[in-house]
Amino acid sequence: RIGGVLMHYAQRSLQSLIEMDSNMLSKSKGNTPLEHEQRILVETIVSLLPAGKNIISTSFLFGLLRTAIIVDTTVACRLDLERR
Repeated sequence: RIGGVLMHYAQRSLQSLIEMDSNMLSKSKGNTPLEHEQRILVETIVSLLPAGKNIISTSFLFGLLRTAIIVDTTVACRLDLERR
């Protein structure tokens, strides 16, 4: 149940980021307060995801991993998503 709530929150909170062009984000290298906030948001969502298998859809995890790469989250955050 918590997984579904987190998925819904992440999709609504990160929608503008997902729609942005990744080339535009990679040029700025996370110097703006908005990009820092989005990075922290992604890392927090990943840390709150339930650990069990088949709780979170694969397509959502791939999208979150893509977003994590775009906002340049920590290596640990990206590895956690890859492991899931």
